[in-house]
Amino acid sequence: MSEDATPRQLYRVATQTRTGYENAIMHDVVLSFHDTGRILWSNTFSDEEQARAYVAELEADLDHLEVDEFRRKYGVSTQA
Repeated sequence: MSEDATPRQLYRVATQTRTGYENAIMHDVVLSFHDTGRILWSNTFSDEEQARAYVAELEADLDHLEVDEFRRKYGVSTQA
């Protein structure tokens, strides 16, 4: 990893909509490494607007936070 890498260069966000228990619609938000695709974590929302707001904040933070700030905020271990 480069010393001057940005969160956007290190991580990527993916979303998925699926059917959950009793046909509920679930919205998955996944953070993974950009280069390997290895998943770091996943959050699931039953509320579409909440999921969209979370993704918007996450995407903005990929562009505006320093790597260490991003890791702290989103619980990404330095060992990951």
